[in-house]
Amino acid sequence: MTNKSWGRGAAAAAAGISLITQFMFIPYYPAWAIFVMTLDLMIVFALTRFHVGTSGGQ
Repeated sequence: MTNKSWGRGAAAAAAGISLITQFMFIPYYPAWAIFVMTLDLMIVFALTRFHVGTSGGQ
């Protein structure tokens, strides 16, 4: 799934599902749920921010 647009989409969807699921755990494990939600948000941001095929070099 490296550098494939469908791989990034699938991983972003999985992190998004995990993000939504963590709302159910806030009453039971608030610190852990908020930590995982923050991590999921960073993952979704990282996967959707950068486009496949862009190169930093020349």
